[in-house]
Amino acid sequence: MKATTGASSLTIKGDDVTDPEMGSITLDLAVDSEGECTGSLSIGATRVPPI
Repeated sequence: MKATTGASSLTIKGDDVTDPEMGSITLDLAVDSEGECTGSLSIGATRVPPI
């Protein structure tokens, strides 16, 4: 926990197939210690605009 709270930024990447009809969920998100965030999230063919 100490490494996470002391970090200057955090990146989370991943993908999962939750439902064959819905498709995969893919995320690539990053946030820094000043609260600036960026990234993408998609569900199936739908892509959510960057944060």
